Amino acid sequence: MKYIFFIGLDLLLYPFLVLLYICQLIFTKPRTF
Repeated sequence: MKYIFFIGLDLLLYPFLVLLYICQLIFTKPRTF
């Protein structure tokens, strides 16, 4: 049961981390150009 909970938590956390990474790329890109 605990394992299923951690998988669900990971599925919620992963898109959030991807969004943060994309935002970071968007904010750092104009400085390089």
